[in-house]
Amino acid sequence: MPFQKVMALKRPVFQNHKIRRIQKKIRRIQKTMNIQDPKRPSSPSAKPAGHSVEQKLDNLRQGLDAIDQKIVSLLAERQTEVERVVALKKTYNIPVYH
Repeated sequence: MPFQKVMALKRPVFQNHKIRRIQKKIRRIQKTMNIQDPKRPSSPSAKPAGHSVEQKLDNLRQGLDAIDQKIVSLLAERQTEVERVVALKKTYNIPVYH
């Protein structure tokens, strides 16, 4: 079987796999946001998002914000060091690739 025919056979399977992954992600997001999928019947065991879930999410978001602040601080510190390197290189006429 020529290579092109083999690839033609594999392509739809790959695309179906990608579609299934995207559909899974959409369902996960809908579940997180408590959105009912119109194609699926509602299940009686579905629980509405409670206060504790929102509180947990807020705590996680605060943790992420703290990490983001550390990253920004470290990047600013790195930029300061880069500026020192550039100044030193310019002092000694070393090429700067910046």
